[in-house]
Amino acid sequence: MSKIASSKSVVSSSFPELVISDEKLKKLQNKLLEMLKDFDFVCKKHGLEYMICGGTLLGAVRHKGFIPWDDDVDVMMRREFYEKIPEAFSKEFKDKYQVCLEMSGIGDPSSSMKIYFNGTKYVELLAEKWDKPHAVFLDVFCIVDVPDSKFRRKIKGIKYDIASKCAALSVERKMISDTVRNKMKEDKKFKKYIKRRRRMGFIASFLPVKAWYSIAKRQLKYKNDKSKFQAIPSGIRYNREVLEREVFASTVTVEFEGLKFPAPVGWETYLKNLYGDFESVPAEDKRERHIAVELEVD
Repeated sequence: MSKIASSKSVVSSSFPELVISDEKLKKLQNKLLEMLKDFDFVCKKHGLEYMICGGTLLGAVRHKGFIPWDDDVDVMMRREFYEKIPEAFSKEFKDKYQVCLEMSGIGDPSSSMKIYFNGTKYVELLAEKWDKPHAVFLDVFCIVDVPDSKFRRKIKGIKYDIASKCAALSVERKMISDTVRNKMKEDKKFKKYIKRRRRMGFIASFLPVKAWYSIAKRQLKYKNDKSKFQAIPSGIRYNREVLEREVFASTVTVEFEGLKFPAPVGWETYLKNLYGDFESVPAEDKRERHIAVELEVD
């Protein structure tokens, strides 16, 4: 199921007309940097510890800034800080940003907290009809405790991954994009891909979306500050980013676009786990191409 739900290459290759231009990408990155600076300000003022992660951390280490073709900003926080973000942002930037919690509405199955920049427009293809702000966003991922037992982690992971994917596929099926419908009429390969997703969405819809949310969220309730491992279940898959607690125990400073931001003390272990040979720049044809139905960041 995860293969069906994450085949970005199929989507991007089917919509060359929606690939974000270099000019728009640069404007988007400027807006994202503004968001990251504001996020850093809020966290420092309210004593909330965070770390840049994912492609943002990779960009900092390898490029001293954005990966040239990247279109988002990712940060992560331990739960005790993560849960304070909505209130902190409401106090500091009530009109500028909107904070949406993960799996917070039956029309928005996003698995991570997102902070949306009011006044911008960023319409994602498969989420074109989802009931959420269609704006430029910053992803906030939660670092959680996980059991030391590999077997228990595996069981929790199966439950979480299936539940979160089923919620997303169910919503996607019910709120299919007009752009997707039109493309299906002319692109047989893409039509086959979407029909597979819709079949999975049909099966998933035998349970209400809220029930899938409940199953997924139960897997994240494990708390044990003595456990050896922590993870970021909402990043890719529950067990994809399981690392020893020491990796996230404290922060170090890294350079990003001429500014300084916190990164996990075990940043090298983190990046090797996520990307393997993270220092090598991929060939141009291996770089992820990003698409948007609509993008307005001026």
